Amino acid sequence: MSKQSRRTSRRDRPGRRRPVSGLDPLRVVVATSPSLSPDGPSIQHDVALVRSSILYADQVELLSPSAAMIGSVSDLAAGGRADLLALLMSLDDDTMRSLGGGDLPSEWRESIPAILAMGSLGDAEWDALEAQTGVTIPPEARAMGTVNSQLSQSVAELRLMAGGLVENSGAGELAPAIEAGLVIVSAAGIDRDNTDSMVTEFVQILKRHLMDPKVQLVFDDDIARLVRSMVDEGAVEPSGLSLVHAAEAAIGGGMIARLPAFPNTPLDELLDLRRDLDDPLARYRRSVAQMASTVRIRAFDPEMPAELDDIWRNHVDPALRDLREGLAQHGLVREVARSMTADVGNLVAAGAGASLSIGLFSIANLSSLVAAAAGLAVPGAAIGQRVANARQNQNAATNEAKVHDLFYLLELNRRSSGRD
Repeated sequence: MSKQSRRTSRRDRPGRRRPVSGLDPLRVVVATSPSLSPDGPSIQHDVALVRSSILYADQVELLSPSAAMIGSVSDLAAGGRADLLALLMSLDDDTMRSLGGGDLPSEWRESIPAILAMGSLGDAEWDALEAQTGVTIPPEARAMGTVNSQLSQSVAELRLMAGGLVENSGAGELAPAIEAGLVIVSAAGIDRDNTDSMVTEFVQILKRHLMDPKVQLVFDDDIARLVRSMVDEGAVEPSGLSLVHAAEAAIGGGMIARLPAFPNTPLDELLDLRRDLDDPLARYRRSVAQMASTVRIRAFDPEMPAELDDIWRNHVDPALRDLREGLAQHGLVREVARSMTADVGNLVAAGAGASLSIGLFSIANLSSLVAAAAGLAVPGAAIGQRVANARQNQNAATNEAKVHDLFYLLELNRRSSGRD
């Protein structure tokens, strides 16, 4: 389980500010390939890409066969017996036989409602029916009562399996973002009849996104190779703007993923941070666009990860260090110290020395507190003015840092580290 959030509950916080009227939201599509772990399907690498994309985009769509499959199993389990029956009745005869159906009568689907109706009757009801009709109910009909209990057991087992699948795959971490409507899991062809048609549908969806200039695509390594192959072989021709947007998405999320505190921050806290930092995010996107304009390779080229490392090392990290150093130099204690250094001798000469020497632990009662306040009245006012001036200088330096294009990254890392 993730650590408890240090931030206010999402229910008590304002929703994300909507994009400016007439302007489409920045939409990122995260495309990933199926992945397996010893415990079954895994979307750990999907989650990592989605986490950083959420902090860069307005909307994130996850195009992932593994995530789609896990989602469909979870939906099926949540739907109960009716959905399970609907699924079974939608399967073809060969699939049903492979699941243990054996030799099925040609009208087996039509028989299901009657079987369920018989299965809902108990022995007392069968006895009453025999008494009213004079017809002896065969044991086979009475035995249909086991069908309902078997279905209920199947649903319980399915729910248990779905829970384990979500937990082991890492899909549970995306729940807060999906509930908030910030992440959508694409069907990704999961409703197709077989694996080949699923793959075909997935590729077609990917091609549409590649040609959509309003989408910013993010790839894992396997999908990057697939896209590179399709583009180089002429199977798809992305628009020029799509290529630019893919580079922006790679940089925008890639720099966030490199923040030291980012990997260990629960997703619900990241969502709260994102809501708090709309204005810094807008300026960060401006910087991302500028950085992307200098990139000479495509987002799906194998050199892109190294390019992201170079951008972090040569541009982003030095800028963040400068910002941190500048803010540290304008910390309140340092500002007060700078202001008071020249006048400390005069303060002592004015008699403040004896009053200032009264430590916190020597103030044992109210009378001594009053005496200390009286002794500090005149020099204390001078000190107070210097503290006020120092605070003003500190605020000015902070405001200057806040309008820096990379302040968003600095603040994300600071808050994620628990230094609110």
